[in-house]
Amino acid sequence: MTNFTHEQHLAFAPKMRKLHAELLAWHAEVCSAFGKTHRASDKLRRMSLLLVDIRNELDNEYHAVTTHEQFVKHGHVYYGAEHVD
Repeated sequence: MTNFTHEQHLAFAPKMRKLHAELLAWHAEVCSAFGKTHRASDKLRRMSLLLVDIRNELDNEYHAVTTHEQFVKHGHVYYGAEHVD
């Protein structure tokens, strides 16, 4: 088993952020139509929370393979705070 490299995290993180944004939008749309207590609303909420847990795990892995200089340049890639000089 091999872990992501720093570069692989840089490529993967935007996809994860996009998916999370989509899940939040879907959740809002379903809640608006069916209410917060509907089973579909609850499942979308739980999916979003699971994705947050996955993001947190991957962020820990990102920091394990990222140098200080790389972090200064790219920032918190899993949380949307990227810096590109």
